[in-house]
Amino acid sequence: MRMPIERFEGIASAASTLQFELSDGAALLPRLWFISPDGSELVQLQRDWFARNWRQTESSSASYPLYPAARGAFERDLRKVAKVLGPLRPLQAEITYINHIDDPDIAAVLTSLNRVHTGGTPEFQGYNSQYVLTRDGAHLGRLYLQAQKALRRTSGEGLTVLTITVRGAPMGDGIDGALRFLDLGNEEALVAFIQATRPALHKKWSSG
Repeated sequence: MRMPIERFEGIASAASTLQFELSDGAALLPRLWFISPDGSELVQLQRDWFARNWRQTESSSASYPLYPAARGAFERDLRKVAKVLGPLRPLQAEITYINHIDDPDIAAVLTSLNRVHTGGTPEFQGYNSQYVLTRDGAHLGRLYLQAQKALRRTSGEGLTVLTITVRGAPMGDGIDGALRFLDLGNEEALVAFIQATRPALHKKWSSG
């Protein structure tokens, strides 16, 4: 089954991080996971999907990687895959940031929401929006912004999970075209974070 592709003639469809048409030799490639010893880095590979993730774990002392470092690791691993499987033809690229913000009141996090002063605290909150990215009149992809209230597993304290995803077609052929779109996606995600959140959060984001 193919991964769905971002399209513009109708409602947006979900898709994975980075999709490829691989050579015939990869047709039976199973889904593979490669996890770093501390569990913070995860590479996923299957016939039409390559993804590289970073996540905070209790056993990891590594700090949150900024985009240049994450991009470098992604490109390095992806080119290793290409050496084994042959030339890759990316169909779609995606970059996602998942931010855990120490405030369970989404209205205190997002500039587009105002808190309803009822005398109590919100029991449930959620926010979803999506935007078409265009350049010179052409559709390049979409940006998705989602915020929801959650609880920390370790302490049970409330927080807001803010997820920003930018997804679309590579800006050129091969791996280089996919990387160009990821660069654009990183820039758009940063702009979206700054515009969507209240100023107190910007310093924490920029410090990584």
